[in-house]
Amino acid sequence: MLTAALAAFVALILLAVLVRGRQVGGDRSPQLERANLEDPLRVLDEVFARGEIDLTGYQARRAQLRKLERG
Repeated sequence: MLTAALAAFVALILLAVLVRGRQVGGDRSPQLERANLEDPLRVLDEVFARGEIDLTGYQARRAQLRKLERG
C-alpha cells in the first residue's frame, strides 16, 4: 500500500513538472522575439564597427535581419 502511494506521489510530481515546463516554454511573446533579434543586430553593429565588413555588406545583412523580424 505504501509503495503504491509513493508511486502515485512521484507520478503526480512528474506531471506537475511537465505541465509547468510547457507553460514556461510555451508561445513566444513579441518582446522575446524582439530581444532575440536585437542580439544579431548588435553583433552586426559590432562587426561593422570593427571594420570586418564594409557598408554595403552591413546594409544588406541588416536589411535581411529586419526582413526576418517582419516574418
